[in-house]
Amino acid sequence: MLIFSGKYYSGVDSSVVESEFSVDKTGYLTSELGLFEPISITETNISPRIANSVRYLTLVGGAKIETFDNSQVDEIQAQFGERSSSIPYRLESNAKLVALAVVVLLAGLYGFFNYGIPAASGYITNALPVSLDDRLGGELLDQLDELVFEKSELSEQRQSELTQLFATLVSGLDRDFKLQFRSSEIIGANAFALPDAQIVFTDQLINLADNDEMLQSIMLHEIGHVHYRHSMQAVVRQAGVSVALVVLTGDVNSIATTLLVLLPAFVIQSQYSREFEWQSDGYALERMLALGIDTNNFADIMEKMSEASAENGSQEMSEEDISAYFSTHPATQQRIDRFRQAAKQ
Repeated sequence: MLIFSGKYYSGVDSSVVESEFSVDKTGYLTSELGLFEPISITETNISPRIANSVRYLTLVGGAKIETFDNSQVDEIQAQFGERSSSIPYRLESNAKLVALAVVVLLAGLYGFFNYGIPAASGYITNALPVSLDDRLGGELLDQLDELVFEKSELSEQRQSELTQLFATLVSGLDRDFKLQFRSSEIIGANAFALPDAQIVFTDQLINLADNDEMLQSIMLHEIGHVHYRHSMQAVVRQAGVSVALVVLTGDVNSIATTLLVLLPAFVIQSQYSREFEWQSDGYALERMLALGIDTNNFADIMEKMSEASAENGSQEMSEEDISAYFSTHPATQQRIDRFRQAAKQ
């Protein structure tokens, strides 16, 4: 005789009765309290086993028995012609299958986040109107002014010279480009392309350049970011990640808030993917060759920016330290080599 404990629900009212139940050698189920007439176990519907969760035995007429004695229920099923466990339970009880499922899940998530979302972002961005870029960047510069930027200290004449130089580069393009000047001790020598085609140069970058052709090369690189709508693509990618996280976690509000908070930080830190940077470099390289600008200028200013960034980390870095720092950034070195090679051809 197989005995297990559980709770009995009559289905007639809301009462619950705790009792012991047994199945004899003939396969008849009874209750020690006589809660129901003996019934053949073959006429009882037994819920499948999932780990050690509760099981239900549904009797004829709608009454139910709730039990956690899974081993006894498995034995009852085994003795009276049914499988001792459900397919989900057998699968989850197989350590090799569980390990394989975890590996497949992680590989799938990695592929989705690193390849699926980026691949889709370009198609989605192309389907969105450019007016969305303008709305996205409309107030972004104001936020950045509060966070990291100060008023430019460049003379009006110097700003006018660079604005005219910039105008020659964007002439004929289909976006309303505008060059902005700011100063920032926090981010130092840098330039940013905002979604609405505003391009910001810091005084520190302008003062770092040895000539205007260096600045032109950076202008063209930032124009490339706008041309390919990298900011919008980045937002679409973040939205894709957020949607995936909502599906996985069900938390909508905190993710939406995080996106709003991180957008200015994204622009400040220039968190473009290596793919975006390489694509914008290609745009700048093509335009520089067409305009007859020595492509070494881009390589030179990139090296100066990298060294300045390293020196900001340690004001007393030696040349060996800077070289060591530079060698840890192979992506930057590859970009520099690309422009050096173009200059030799």
